[in-house]
Amino acid sequence: MERYAGAVKKSRFLDLGTGTGLLAIAALALGFQSVVGVDTDPLAIEASRRNIELNKAEKIELLEGGIDQCEGDYDMIAANLISGTLIQLSGEIAAHLVPSGIVIMSGILKGQDDEVVEAAKNSGLACVERLADGKWVSMACRR
Repeated sequence: MERYAGAVKKSRFLDLGTGTGLLAIAALALGFQSVVGVDTDPLAIEASRRNIELNKAEKIELLEGGIDQCEGDYDMIAANLISGTLIQLSGEIAAHLVPSGIVIMSGILKGQDDEVVEAAKNSGLACVERLADGKWVSMACRR
């Protein structure tokens, strides 16, 4: 995220599958003006809410549900989700990115990254970088 934050306008950031809210909090620290965290798990939303309070990051908006709960376009999206979910949501992720926006996808098991890249490509995204760390792969894609 930090590597690509300077390559996009910092108006809007979406943390898709926010979990504990860590990436949303980091986005606020990186200077994004509007940060939204969304998760389908109510326990994750509660954990995010606690972490946001602890980090005094109250400007972050939390939504319970999926990407369909998010309105508008984002300059950057972080999606730390399993490969199957990333593949399934790649079209919606692309649709919520501004032109030249960046999506950081992680939570991808090594060996499943080619499928994620193909789904991203079919959705109008171009993979600009892949990083492997043990059995996990992260990637940055641009619209």
